[in-house]
Amino acid sequence: MKHIKLLFFLFFAPSLCLLSCQQQETSRLELALQAGRDNQAELEAVLSHYAKRQAREFLDQITEKQQHE
Repeated sequence: MKHIKLLFFLFFAPSLCLLSCQQQETSRLELALQAGRDNQAELEAVLSHYAKRQAREFLDQITEKQQHE
């Protein structure tokens, strides 16, 4: 039973961390959008970070797909 719990944790922990990071990023993006008129630099930084992250994820998916072929 102990091993099953450990495997369960090892399998789902990365997903939970990723979900938490995405939620934090979304919250930061929403706050930056709300304050966009007051803080243009923060809005641009958040949008740039978000775009880079999305591009990396997309490229990782393509690379993974090509490796499986």
